[in-house]
Amino acid sequence: MDQTEQLLRAITEVHGIPGYETEVSALVRDYFQPLGAIEHDRIGSVVCRQGESGPRILIAGHMDEIGFMVHHITKEGFLRFVPLGGWWDQVLLGQRVIVKTHKGDLVGTIGAKPPHLLPMDERQKPVEKKDMYIDIGVGSREDVEKLGIRVGDMITPYTPFRVMNDGKTLLGKAWDDRLGAAVAIEVLQNLKGVDHLATVVAAGTVQEEVGLRGARTAAYHVKPDVAFALDVTMSYDLPGAPNHPTKLGAGVALHGDKDIAHLVGDGLQRSARHPRRAAAARQPGQKATRFWTPVRRAQPHKRRHQVNPVRIGHLLSQFRHLFSRPFQAQQLP
Repeated sequence: MDQTEQLLRAITEVHGIPGYETEVSALVRDYFQPLGAIEHDRIGSVVCRQGESGPRILIAGHMDEIGFMVHHITKEGFLRFVPLGGWWDQVLLGQRVIVKTHKGDLVGTIGAKPPHLLPMDERQKPVEKKDMYIDIGVGSREDVEKLGIRVGDMITPYTPFRVMNDGKTLLGKAWDDRLGAAVAIEVLQNLKGVDHLATVVAAGTVQEEVGLRGARTAAYHVKPDVAFALDVTMSYDLPGAPNHPTKLGAGVALHGDKDIAHLVGDGLQRSARHPRRAAAARQPGQKATRFWTPVRRAQPHKRRHQVNPVRIGHLLSQFRHLFSRPFQAQQLP
């Protein structure tokens, strides 16, 4: 396993739902430590600053993942839960999860009333989250409490990192958006010791899945001249998906705000190692350039999450080469 795969394994297997990013933040901070000056904003985003002069360039990926929170313990010892972040109900049943407690991690599985006990008309309908529970293998509320589980505890999918059968497709949880955070780390690693004319700031932000909160506070903290938001998007190489250039292994997708795309969009495509593999879309949005990495999800819709395979072939290398050469001085408006 090479250095990039080691980073991706570590950063995807660590747990951290919105508001509970302590573990992943500590890991990202450890990677940032030798690369620059470490700072934090007031809600938990971690920032690493390289350089002290020139235009400030922010490269941000959010650290939080979608997950759940315990909101009720039944007298029979089952856990009711609420989602944090956007989940598609149909991918939940049968998933194994980790319940994070003050006494340690516990494994459970998501279940619901069996179809054998449902009327025929209900069997044809998807089960909703509100009717699901988590079974941790005990028989009473008292047993649950003895294990240390409390209302408010974090729950995340249990999905160990795996290299799949072609040797370059990866299976894991939390690609949205630990992949962006990993790219931010690798950009700083590749820029260490490089002579350029900018202050480059990488940020692992918090609470994106519940309202882009850390991105806002990090932007106010850094006050960048230009920002690059690193995130994931749909991969349209799935059965039944519409024809679209964003696919696994076909490069990153670029999205630039119409007010600044002319400043950065063309230069980014020229700088990429494989510019023809980058799908550029200049559409209205926030004043930042967004990099979206295709990942495979349950359905062709950005907000529907599942355990995701992602191909790393050209993904990280393209981000690296966008920033691994000296910056050209340019007057910003």
